[in-house]
Amino acid sequence: MSFVFLNLVFGLFIICFGVWSSLGIYFQIKGLGGVVITACWAFISFLAFYTLVFTGSAWVWAYGAVAVLYAGFWYLLPARLDRDWVDELAHTVTGTIDDRHVTLHNVRDFDWDIGAQNWINRDFNLDALQGLDVILSYWGNAKIAHAIISFRFNDVEPVAFSVEIRKEKGELYSPISGFFKTFEQAFIAANERDIVALRTNYRDPIEDVYLYPLKTDLAEVEALFLGYVRRANKLARKAAWYHTITANCTTVVFDLVRSSRKELKFDRRILMSGLLPDLFAERGTIDRPQPYGNYRAAAAITAKGQAVAPHQSYSAAIRK
Repeated sequence: MSFVFLNLVFGLFIICFGVWSSLGIYFQIKGLGGVVITACWAFISFLAFYTLVFTGSAWVWAYGAVAVLYAGFWYLLPARLDRDWVDELAHTVTGTIDDRHVTLHNVRDFDWDIGAQNWINRDFNLDALQGLDVILSYWGNAKIAHAIISFRFNDVEPVAFSVEIRKEKGELYSPISGFFKTFEQAFIAANERDIVALRTNYRDPIEDVYLYPLKTDLAEVEALFLGYVRRANKLARKAAWYHTITANCTTVVFDLVRSSRKELKFDRRILMSGLLPDLFAERGTIDRPQPYGNYRAAAAITAKGQAVAPHQSYSAAIRK
């Protein structure tokens, strides 16, 4: 293997690492200082690449040592539980499991109409579990949606779980920054009149929301429900980073599902979450009479949510 080829390989590493680490610095250090440091490091990376490839200078091995140190720092960068969170993410759900009885703590029950912020406890009997629905909310790109898993019981209103970025006050979401340890993960449990109505009635702009009841074995539904509770408890003790691809609203759920269904294979539509309805239809798991026809139109609930009167059950109305 020639020395020139090794230089090219190392040069490619320098370029890739320089881009990745520069973006990491940019998203970690906010303000003008972050921009200046990012620009300086990007220039050093380019200089190292140029010097290695075009002059063969060996000093760039020092750059490699710095790269290793930076990678170690990045790997050890801790997620935190004590930031100044936005109000709707101030708490995350935890649960107490007592045989067939589960109590969820810090279930969000906001009344977005009047701005009331309520966090409540809710009790659930696992023997009353009926099934689950996948709720998908779209805000622009037809291939991207936010997924909410809602569990139905025959004696109480459903409870919905959502894996979200835990934003700080004044912080905005960016899918690119989601690659660079900018946001912590949050497990939110909420009443549908809160977390689903927020998207059908109160977001600006209003989102396109769809509800898909799935044909699932109740034992698997129970395993997923308990998986959410246990993962939420763990997350409440030790924070974890959100990641745009590997730890988002669908990949985290897929990991939970696969913990009890090892044979389940990954599908690219788990990443392109807006295409999940096609995956459900292909596998015959939508709990509606077949053939499905226009199953997306049948699942649309935004108009139903907007038509709910204050005295009505929001959850019942969107399932009519």
